[in-house]
Amino acid sequence: LSLSLIGGILLALNAQTLWRMDQLFYDAQLKFWSRPAPEDIVIVAIDSGSLADLGRWPWQRGIHADLVDRLSAEGAKGIFLDILFSEPDERNPAEDARLAESIARSDRVFLPVIIEQLKQNGALSETLPMPDLIASAKGLGHVDIDLDPDGIARRVFLREGVGSPNWPSVSVALLESLYPRLL
Repeated sequence: LSLSLIGGILLALNAQTLWRMDQLFYDAQLKFWSRPAPEDIVIVAIDSGSLADLGRWPWQRGIHADLVDRLSAEGAKGIFLDILFSEPDERNPAEDARLAESIARSDRVFLPVIIEQLKQNGALSETLPMPDLIASAKGLGHVDIDLDPDGIARRVFLREGVGSPNWPSVSVALLESLYPRLL
């Protein structure tokens, strides 16, 4: 009986059965923690309608500058521009300057940092926005999300970086800026 129980446990461990059950219980209990999204958060997304209206991707940087100006004028407390502008626009460099000016004028724009593997089995690298945009931004934050083997995100690292955790999650960066007394 003992050998059968040990064999069954080893089989369950090897087949990831216990991990799957643990995640199932974890996901089920999250329903008790859920609450409605705050009404003062607005998500401006790039969707099919936007692409139909504004044309193929990538858009000119002036479109993003106009969006930042409009969100700032509407009183947004914080703006996370989840587009990585890591390379200059070779065809229209004036648009880069316009975007940087808009971000600086707003003084509430946060930009992403991504950590990526440049080659298969290669070293990790931090990819940041262009220097002019970094200088104009209120802050930077990483946008990496750790996925479990079943493809579901159940956690995020609050700080991350190559070598040392230099970059807060963009959520943490926004919270530190908007509510410094809470953290």
